[in-house]
Amino acid sequence: MARPRRNDHNRELLIETGLELLAKQGYHGTGLKQILDTVSVPKGSFYHYFESKEHFVAAVIDHYREQIMQRLLLLQASTPQQPAVVIEQIVVQGAQLYRQNQCDKGCLVGSLAAELGSQNRHCHEAMQRFWHEFDQWLAALIDEGKASAVITSSLPSLQLARLFWDSWQGGLIRMQLQGNTKQLNQQMELVLTQLFGIKLQHQGDAA
Repeated sequence: MARPRRNDHNRELLIETGLELLAKQGYHGTGLKQILDTVSVPKGSFYHYFESKEHFVAAVIDHYREQIMQRLLLLQASTPQQPAVVIEQIVVQGAQLYRQNQCDKGCLVGSLAAELGSQNRHCHEAMQRFWHEFDQWLAALIDEGKASAVITSSLPSLQLARLFWDSWQGGLIRMQLQGNTKQLNQQMELVLTQLFGIKLQHQGDAA
């Protein structure tokens, strides 16, 4: 595999650093100077890659979306033809990951959506791409689960997918306030058992 060109490396470094800082500090709390100082990239180089801070944050959101989707696709590939298990493991593995990070950061896009709403066009469009892709992917997985009768809900699959992600985001807010994933787990267990009709493998554990 060819090594990335130096300018590609700098762009990737800026995005990775931006992802880390935005997750901790939010949009308004993260300045370009802090990002540039952290990675030792001159301001002129930044504007070679990105037209503005807004374009930069949109690129970070797209990168974050691609990272998470890659994890979801790997999870799906590791448990083929088991849609209910995949959906349960999204919660189990997600909660484990947040616990490893002391439960002090939620979803980047959820946090930015609460902070920015629709005020920044490019960021808003990137967040819309984020939710559209995950809604559609999960809805297709739910369709598969309904076809094999491991998901028994009669609600439309896209509506279930949106309820799942909305419940997850709300649970992450409680997690950050409480410093643990207990209520996140309990809430998602209810979503999966009562709304989806899934029989959990880890009920009462980390579901």
